[in-house]
Amino acid sequence: MKWNVGGAVLAALVCLTAQGARADQARLITAIAGRDAKVEPEALEVWHALDERLRKDARFQPVELEPRAELASERARREKLETGRKLIVKAREEYKANLLSSASTNAERAWTVFSDAPLESYFDEVVKARAFNVMLLVAIGDIPTAELKMRQLFAEAPDVVFEQNAIVRLRELAQAQRQALSYAPHIALEIRSHPVSGLVYVDGRFRGASPLTVTDLAPGPHFVTVLAPGFEVFQDEYRTLDKLPSGEDSVEVTLIPTPKSEAVREWLGKVGGSVSLDALTAAGLGLARAAHAQEALVASLSEEGEKLRVLAVRVVDGPVPAVVSQTVTVADEAEAVEVVAGLLEQAPSGPGSMAMAAPAPVAAASVSPSPPSGNGGGGGKVLGTVALGAGAVAAVVGGVFGYSALQQSKAAWAIPQTSHDEFDRAYSGAQRSAVIANSLYAVGAASAGIGAWLLLTSNEPGPRKSAVNVSVNLMPFPSGGAVFMEGRFQ
Repeated sequence: MKWNVGGAVLAALVCLTAQGARADQARLITAIAGRDAKVEPEALEVWHALDERLRKDARFQPVELEPRAELASERARREKLETGRKLIVKAREEYKANLLSSASTNAERAWTVFSDAPLESYFDEVVKARAFNVMLLVAIGDIPTAELKMRQLFAEAPDVVFEQNAIVRLRELAQAQRQALSYAPHIALEIRSHPVSGLVYVDGRFRGASPLTVTDLAPGPHFVTVLAPGFEVFQDEYRTLDKLPSGEDSVEVTLIPTPKSEAVREWLGKVGGSVSLDALTAAGLGLARAAHAQEALVASLSEEGEKLRVLAVRVVDGPVPAVVSQTVTVADEAEAVEVVAGLLEQAPSGPGSMAMAAPAPVAAASVSPSPPSGNGGGGGKVLGTVALGAGAVAAVVGGVFGYSALQQSKAAWAIPQTSHDEFDRAYSGAQRSAVIANSLYAVGAASAGIGAWLLLTSNEPGPRKSAVNVSVNLMPFPSGGAVFMEGRFQ
């Protein structure tokens, strides 16, 4: 007969321990890079699409390769946003108090301040504030300025809608301006960046990675924002002309490195330069540890004819790092995104999770039957019972150490990223507890398996059964283990 024995008690402990690690979001860092400069734009677009997905995924807490909030330039942009918001709030209060002139002045100041805000994230909010500014200009009777501002506003945001209580004169002006723009030819704006490719936003809308050409712009001013890992955000307002001989205009952007630019480019170089899954796994694990992240999702893109070759790895850090990977050729960036994102669905997330798509037994031993004993197998039953008991005790003690490792790990991740020494001490303690737990799980699994085998092969009284082709497979997990036995008895 065929039979299988699994460590049920151990499996339950493993599940309970793993579930504790899923209580919070897993800190996940991503990095997508091209093997060379020719595929750098495609790699950036895949990275951007993946980041958009992750920010909507409750399972993960995205970790930036270089936290932009720490940059002085980014803090200045945020301050501009907050200043503009305060000015608009004050302008609305003055408008309600019928202080139209003062309200218009503050709204005009907000218009200027918002030009330096993070438009790639808050452009819709800025558009509403500028529409309010136009409405105030009409309210105070400054029609020429209102028409000028309205043309600028419609060029940047053609679908802007004014507030429902807008005065009739404003609606008439808006209809006339929209009709005029509908007859105006679109302008093509070519955008190039140096020394690297960057993510391009035009009027707050993502358009792709540079170099690229945007072909559907109305004549008038347009905001161009360019972001690249390891470089300061570039943002400026460009005025496309009403008539150009070629119908095209161009923007040359020079990106300025950030203080951590060298380190960022070094990591991207390791990811993009990986020609094997082993090298990419090592790069991902190193990146996760450098960023104090629990997981890393990395991919290297290269050209293969007219297609893209994708090497993608998801690595989960822990005493025994776990990996799930994919190597495939795809038609375009959209398919590459699906391949990389698909790794997130192939295994549970969290510190110490086993992320192997098809885990194979890592230890296997051939067990030979003992010669029949004179007592008819009674001694085998006693030894089997003792072995099962020892396995259960080892599993319980391992569970205690496993729980301690989880608590220490949670405490470590709660330490601010700036406290590197404190984090390293706390995380080392968690790793030590996890190693002890793993050892106890392994001992318990082996002991329980041997005990079960002894019990099932012992008969009292009567001749003892002989076993043929019996195998014991030990499957260790970073937070537990299980033993699987299979054989034929006769």
